[in-house]
This record gives sequence, C-alpha cells and structure tokens, in this order.
Amino acid sequence: MKIKTSNKNGFLSISIYFIIALLVSSYSSRGISKENVKHLPNGSIIAAQMGIMQFVIVPLKYGKHKAFHVETIKILCPVNKTCFLNFFTNSKNAEISSPLNDSILNEPTLIYRRSSKHQNATFQWSCRLKLAITTCF
Repeated sequence: MKIKTSNKNGFLSISIYFIIALLVSSYSSRGISKENVKHLPNGSIIAAQMGIMQFVIVPLKYGKHKAFHVETIKILCPVNKTCFLNFFTNSKNAEISSPLNDSILNEPTLIYRRSSKHQNATFQWSCRLKLAITTCF
C-alpha cells in the first residue's frame, strides 16, 4: 500500500519549524535588556548572570576599594551559600549586554568565590590594579 503525502503538510511543517527557529534566535540574540539589568543600592550593577555566577559592574571610583567590594558581596551573597562573583568597571561607558562587551571584560577588578560545601572563600584582585598582596589574576 502506498501512502500519499501532501505538499501542504510538508509546507506547514517547514513553516512552523522556521517560525520557531526565528523566535528562538531573536530571543537568544537579545541578551540583557536595560530593563533586566539590576541596580544595587550602592551603585553597582548586576550586568549578567549564568547560574550562580554573577557579573557585577562597580562604579569606576570604587574599582580599587576593598570595603566597597565587601559591601557588594554582603548584598549579593547570602550567608553560608555558594556564591561566585566577577567584578568589573566600565570606564568607557559601554552598553551593558549579554555577553558582556569586551571593553567591560577588559576591566576586571575582583573575582570572589565562596563554596558552602568546602567552607572557604577566595578574594582575588586583578593584577592590573596592583593591589594583590600574594597572587592576582
């Protein structure tokens, strides 16, 4: 027995596939919109988040201030929870998008990692700031 297929069904299937692909690609290419960027009370900005890792932009004048970074960590990291933060400045006032603009990525200040499982935290300054006592990145 021969099964007859209709060109209408094939066209409909292909059309639906392309509409879904278009929606997915437009959604994924949007990145972070200005409405989704979270501003903290101290002036820092959560520019992006991937799982538990957050990308934070601090005001330029506080880029080298340890106390300011510690304050931001206290705002963003619940006590006894795993927390990964990457801090940056944005001296060129680049547009905040996801993924982050290269000019922002080139201005790291601090990497903070706290593991609730291992009960430890690391606080590592960027070498470009010349603040590290032991190691830097």
